[in-house]
Amino acid sequence: MKKQPARTPANRPPSGLSPEAVELWTGVVREFCLDDPAGLKLLQTACEALDWLRKAEAVVQADGLTVKDRYGALRGHPMLATMRDCRAALILSLHRLNLDIEPQKAIGRPPIPIGATLASIRGSR
Repeated sequence: MKKQPARTPANRPPSGLSPEAVELWTGVVREFCLDDPAGLKLLQTACEALDWLRKAEAVVQADGLTVKDRYGALRGHPMLATMRDCRAALILSLHRLNLDIEPQKAIGRPPIPIGATLASIRGSR
């Protein structure tokens, strides 16, 4: 059973985050017992990047992928660059937290099952 961090002011979600970002915050803090100041700051950066990403996506969804410039030519929406940068900041912040998504496998041979004999492992000949 994992130790649950105490609900202190330090590991509460920062104010102003969207419900999606608060869910990310609480999930990471709970799952990985995150309570160090540097880790919480990286997590805050990730949550803020998620919020900005969603805002930029909403603008692009409303306006479309292209906009006309002052000469009437179609150009990529300026918020596409914001989306790219926010996505990169989100991914980088989560990566820098160094969270193990999958438990590391042991190095070497797999252990012999309890109660197994050498003959049963090699097969009866």
